[in-house]
Amino acid sequence: MSGNNENRQRRNGKVINIRRESQNEEYDRTQMQNKLRRHRRKVRARLMRLGLVLILVCVLLIVWLFNKSYSSYSITASSSREDTDASQFVSYNGGFIRYSNDGAACFGSGGEMLWNYSYSMNNPEIRINNGYFAIGDMTGSQVIVFNRSGFLREITTAYTITEIELSADGLVAASLSDGNANYVTLYDTEGNQVYAVKTTLTGEGYPLAISISDNAQQLVLAYACISGDTVTANVAFYNFSDTGQSENKRLVGGFDNFDDKLVGDVHFFGNTKAVAVSEDSITYYSVGDYPSQTQRVQIDGKIQKTFYAEDRIGLIIEDENSAYKLEVYDLSGTKLCSVSIDQSYSNFCFDHGRIYMNNDSSFRIYSAGGRKIADITAQLPVTDVIPTGSRGSCFLITTNYIQKISLR
Repeated sequence: MSGNNENRQRRNGKVINIRRESQNEEYDRTQMQNKLRRHRRKVRARLMRLGLVLILVCVLLIVWLFNKSYSSYSITASSSREDTDASQFVSYNGGFIRYSNDGAACFGSGGEMLWNYSYSMNNPEIRINNGYFAIGDMTGSQVIVFNRSGFLREITTAYTITEIELSADGLVAASLSDGNANYVTLYDTEGNQVYAVKTTLTGEGYPLAISISDNAQQLVLAYACISGDTVTANVAFYNFSDTGQSENKRLVGGFDNFDDKLVGDVHFFGNTKAVAVSEDSITYYSVGDYPSQTQRVQIDGKIQKTFYAEDRIGLIIEDENSAYKLEVYDLSGTKLCSVSIDQSYSNFCFDHGRIYMNNDSSFRIYSAGGRKIADITAQLPVTDVIPTGSRGSCFLITTNYIQKISLR
């Protein structure tokens, strides 16, 4: 071997330039790597185009589903009603609950009965919270608590029940009356009394509505206060945590600024937010250890009915021309929709952001933004329409049948 720039070797009578061969191999490798990079870029570009097409298809599908409206339905399952005309129905866990004076039954998402329970009540009302539900006998003294599996416990109150509420853990608060005074009493999971708030007509006033926080530590009451010929409203907050121990009757706040309008409903959202609904306003409260009013929304018209979702307030309002409209507000006081209603409807409820309403011959479904999703005349007289949580189906309760229907 010789030379500084070339390395030569004699093999089989030939002289091979090793450096030139190495350069050719390196060049070939570079070319191959460039080809691989170009191929990968093409593959990535194809995948990106495919991904964009799939995203576009999904967006178009979502837009189509969101804007799809229904005008008729088909029956996918049907069973004869074997209950009385006094039975009432309410949506529950994808199915529904049927309850009446003589018992309650729970039905699954296919309309099949999961369980039933017999009792005797004169005037049953139901409250549902977080998988629990309680049925109380208004003007009686019996409350029965259930969950998805069935019966949990029975509570017998000391006085006549005027209203019940239910916490997220299944604790029952009941407004009671002995004819001279009223008591709001909380019962634990064993049915034992945890606390009681006593009020009198000449003192705090007559309780019109109650609500408890999910953790059952906060209580709000709406009172009608009578002074001579004047009736005014007062909303009072009670705290049953350690904070409330130092307060008289655990009363931590009161508000009476309702312009001589009665407060017909109060409602807790979770543990820290509450509202009071008067004849023409919604008042919002922030509830910590002590409550504070955050804002008031004045309503143009007279509020006839109130219903709630986890983060929504629905109002049915009558204006000065006796026309009705539906308005929906969020927990910040923002109006989400206002829709004129040209028919009279008896039942209203929220389900997964949609609003269901029905009368005895038809039903409608609106989005939370006020877009009409369905306007359907039923084939048979309607008792109730029960949402299932699925956009295109619901239960139609008629006078003789329970039908699961598919909207189309």
